[in-house]
Amino acid sequence: MIIMVSTSYPRNCEDHAGHFIAALAGELNRYEPITVLAPDHPAVDGFNTHPDITIRRFRWIGWQSRTSLAYGDGMIENLRLHTRIALRIPGFIRAMQHELIDLLTEMDTTTPITVVSHWILPTSLCCHSIINRSFPVSHLSVIHGSDLFLLSKFPHFFRQQCIRLLQTHPHRIAVIAPEMKHRLIAATPRCNPDRIDVLPMGVPVETVSVPGTGVHCEINDRSVQQKPDTKRNGLHVLFMGRLIPIKGADLVIRACTHLPQVTVHLAGDGPDRSNLETLASNLGVLCRFHGMVSGAAKRAIICTADLWVVPSRVTSSGQRDGLPTVILEAWAAGIPVIVSDSVAGEEILSDGVNCLKVSSGSVESIRRGIHQMLYHPETADFLRRNGAFTVRRFAWPAIGNLWYTSILRQRETLGDGIGEGP
Repeated sequence: MIIMVSTSYPRNCEDHAGHFIAALAGELNRYEPITVLAPDHPAVDGFNTHPDITIRRFRWIGWQSRTSLAYGDGMIENLRLHTRIALRIPGFIRAMQHELIDLLTEMDTTTPITVVSHWILPTSLCCHSIINRSFPVSHLSVIHGSDLFLLSKFPHFFRQQCIRLLQTHPHRIAVIAPEMKHRLIAATPRCNPDRIDVLPMGVPVETVSVPGTGVHCEINDRSVQQKPDTKRNGLHVLFMGRLIPIKGADLVIRACTHLPQVTVHLAGDGPDRSNLETLASNLGVLCRFHGMVSGAAKRAIICTADLWVVPSRVTSSGQRDGLPTVILEAWAAGIPVIVSDSVAGEEILSDGVNCLKVSSGSVESIRRGIHQMLYHPETADFLRRNGAFTVRRFAWPAIGNLWYTSILRQRETLGDGIGEGP
């Protein structure tokens, strides 16, 4: 049995929140029953991405408020925009603790149980406090990019103590990119590197199609078949993500100034949308705002794109992105990628091979990259082809097996007979 605890999980069929958590839960559900513990929200309508997964929602004081602590643009951004909702954090933690205790109490403790928690604050530390009381379960704490930012804001002793607690038996840590492991070790020198697993997120792809290059790669087949090339007029540039400062959508709009051949597509929503609409209008950039998209609408927008830009910046407070899953989605769709050099994933992102790296926060650097794709299609074709081959390593079946292997290894330390494979 696996219990996945998160501060974000899809609330309805149009919701993008926690979509990668839902994808991971669905993949692990191939091996064992999954129960997801996540915050409730007025937008929850009973939708479940995987009907055989059990979802438990907890409520706290203020869960129905328009300025919710969870969901929206994420807890960090919500707190930045509405500082007063920090008063709800204690109630949020207590509600999560009580629901987790009830859930573990209901479980058959003769069956191996692993709790997989996403984000250190507050989820992982909350799970740690419960598991250490009396429940014989293993705990895998998953650290994302925002966690490293939050840890950097706390005193060294607190950082060291947090990581030490989350590495002490039966707890273990996972990060989603090798570069994040290096940053975590640098921030907490006394941590145990052997108890930090690198477990990337996956992408739901069966086939990688590479429009315009003649490449059609089956994930489980190395064969390359020919497809008709298609010619496009102008360049359709796609940005997909939350419209908040760290994601850098404004940089894409500014970079496309004086490029009449370029149409910018912004797929996402957030507090910066109105400012971005004004910016595009003032600069005369042809920019289409699609809002938050999913399902068929998302696939349709991706099909129009010739280039995918991931322009994440380092904010003034030092926050930076982890490895955005949109990069994997771009590769899976056969779209060349321009990516900021501030995102994690140095071991995966190879400049000039499977992506084109640009300087973080630099409009001119992004403009040069777009210009190169527009006037040097052979470069775009080269990146498409290599991105297609790179993403095969991140197909969910392979990534799910990697996660489950880590879970089994963690269980083996709990006692005889625990951790046997499926």
